[in-house]
Amino acid sequence: LSVTSAIAPASAAGKPRSFSFVHITDTHIQPEQRAHEGVRKAFTKIRALPEKPAFALVGGDIVMDTAYVDAKRADQLYD
Repeated sequence: LSVTSAIAPASAAGKPRSFSFVHITDTHIQPEQRAHEGVRKAFTKIRALPEKPAFALVGGDIVMDTAYVDAKRADQLYD
């Protein structure tokens, strides 16, 4: 989990506006590895941030290798 601040285009008053966002990557969720618990902890920390992020960017592998398993297992991972 990373929280990044950036500068947005200038406001109507000509001053730059700042914002923050979160980047979540490579969670590799597998129920038997309890990765969903770590993801829940990450979202709890995000909700507790003093400055609320403008958006979240999710990159990398959300679940573990659905290209190599049957549809039932893929559904289980995404659920």
